[in-house]
Amino acid sequence: MGAVVTRVLTFGSGRKVLLAQLAAADNYRVALSNMAMIQGRLELFASKLGCDAVRIYGRPGWAKVLEGYGQPFVAFERDLPDGCRS
Repeated sequence: MGAVVTRVLTFGSGRKVLLAQLAAADNYRVALSNMAMIQGRLELFASKLGCDAVRIYGRPGWAKVLEGYGQPFVAFERDLPDGCRS
């Protein structure tokens, strides 16, 4: 059993991207072995929503199993100092 949290990003140009921002599965190895099927379902879902692309956020290691996907950008993150948190 697994789940993927998605949302549609709509840019000023009108371009729509289905964003897969979080995924989880009971069995990681089974999910990896079914990655082509999962990708196909995400892409079909995106097409039905009228999206132009699918974007997946994840660790660099995912590049090994996400065939046909490029890396159009890099995300940067900085922890906030303790005094900045409310």
